[in-house]
Amino acid sequence: YYTTDGVTWREYTVTYVRGDVNGDGSVSIADVTALVNIVLGKGGDSLASDVNGDGSVTIADVTALVNMVLGK
Repeated sequence: YYTTDGVTWREYTVTYVRGDVNGDGSVSIADVTALVNIVLGKGGDSLASDVNGDGSVTIADVTALVNMVLGK
């Protein structure tokens, strides 16, 4: 994006790990809890929440994340 002077260009790269919903750098059962809260409308949102990559965050992502945690 251009800064307020209209001339300077700043570019940022956002890196995330799919499934690391709580942003602590690892994928664990804590991410499952965070994702369930998001699906229930009780939590925030995260780029990493769309675990199955279908473009929406649903219970199917919770299932996919549980399988990731279990190594399936």
